[in-house]
Amino acid sequence: MDQTPHMKRRKFLTITTIGVGGIGLVATAIPFVASLTPSERARAAGAPVELDVAGMAPGALATIEWRGRPIFVLHRSAPMLASLAGHDPALADPLSAQSEQPPYASNPVRAVRPPFLVLTAICTHLGCIPSFRPEPGAGAGLGLGPDWPGACSATCPRRPTWRCRRTPGSARPNC
Repeated sequence: MDQTPHMKRRKFLTITTIGVGGIGLVATAIPFVASLTPSERARAAGAPVELDVAGMAPGALATIEWRGRPIFVLHRSAPMLASLAGHDPALADPLSAQSEQPPYASNPVRAVRPPFLVLTAICTHLGCIPSFRPEPGAGAGLGLGPDWPGACSATCPRRPTWRCRRTPGSARPNC
């Protein structure tokens, strides 16, 4: 008995089955891989935001939203920058030796451009949004003490007073 026609048919069917299976695999994989890419909404939420700081006066604070979070952009005045060194004894890590700061912000002013400070405006204690109280001594009536140097403060329910550790140059305040 000659099995050559059967072998040819078997080989043809094997190749055809592999080809159809491969086409089916690709047809199934394309939508699956496409579903792994972020949606337009997700891309828009994580996109960079822009703020024109040219018109900001020294001492002014602008609040913008990024990824659903408030971001403070503070244009520090010359007296604000000069006062930063005076707070070093009260800071846990004044030189950013054990900091979570990126390398470009591991400096005394915690910024690439010293006049501008950019902060995520969420308290690390309970997630409330701090208030900006730049006037020294303005916290006396709020329970912050008469030596309040002027900075961001948040009043958390379980911790009524809170001060930025790097006043007002802290890139990540600690409650």
